[in-house]
Amino acid sequence: MGAAAAGVAVAKSKSGDDSGGASSVSYSVTFQSNSNQTGIGLVECGGFPGLFFSSQGVTLNASGSFDTVWGNPQLLRAVGQVTSTTFQATMTCLNGARSGSISATGSPGLYNGTFEFGNSFGPVTVTKR
Repeated sequence: MGAAAAGVAVAKSKSGDDSGGASSVSYSVTFQSNSNQTGIGLVECGGFPGLFFSSQGVTLNASGSFDTVWGNPQLLRAVGQVTSTTFQATMTCLNGARSGSISATGSPGLYNGTFEFGNSFGPVTVTKR
């Protein structure tokens, strides 16, 4: 699969689509490079060595929160909340081996901050789709 999982995976909410259909709001979460790798390393979650998430997607429900599982096969759960000034999320391997976080600030449509997930860390950008 190469050094990075390319593109944005559109994930379905764990609890189903409770976002109200056409009024749902989606965001792209882009994990930028640090000195060691590109994105989030997934070996601890059961992924192959060299498998990274460089970008993933979330869809908000009516209250501005999300609960999404990323990967094919599914490896990582992201649960979080978006407000007019913040994007916050907790990420957890489905096998329970590791957890981490995303914290970003900005304005609706563009948030910048950082992520950490074990040895993976660096800048993150969240943009409205």
